[in-house]
Amino acid sequence: MVATPEKDRVFDRAAELCALLSVPERLRIVRSLHDGERTFDELLARTGISQLDLLPHLNTLCRSGLVTWCHRAVGVRYGIANAKASLLARYLASQTSNNGVSFWGGTPLPPLSWPESSK
Repeated sequence: MVATPEKDRVFDRAAELCALLSVPERLRIVRSLHDGERTFDELLARTGISQLDLLPHLNTLCRSGLVTWCHRAVGVRYGIANAKASLLARYLASQTSNNGVSFWGGTPLPPLSWPESSK
């Protein structure tokens, strides 16, 4: 496989995404948004992240384009902007279990299988 600028950008973005989701608090935030928009207070309650720590992580996720925010009648609501990132976060979290119970909820996803590279 020959590297090209286009392929390099794809791998650069994938590495950036992995770095963003390598922080447990951010995985919790993405998990909490997986099934719908949430207010800041709802995220505080659902994630268990302190108020001082939650805002910087939300800002990072919003700047990256993984999470969106918008003003509603009742205040700011946060949501998932990138469904693929949400799926990746779900996959990563599903690989961790405690006595066979997935921390994400539901059945753990099967291990990744990498396609054979063509030469």
